[in-house]
Amino acid sequence: MLWFDNEEQKIFDLKPYLNKGIFSQLKNVSLCTSAPVVAGSVEWPNGLDLSYDTLYLESITIKKPD
Repeated sequence: MLWFDNEEQKIFDLKPYLNKGIFSQLKNVSLCTSAPVVAGSVEWPNGLDLSYDTLYLESITIKKPD
């Protein structure tokens, strides 16, 4: 679940990325769950990241702002 500053709540499906090149490393649950949010992006210790734009545009809206 993702929460954005505009109060939208979204879900991002990481599964399609897990079979793409370097992102396959995220099949390791320990690595996958070790990513902090940095300036709106998710950044893993091994250098992988997903940008704010990717997370926002490719996620499914669950709750729109009131």
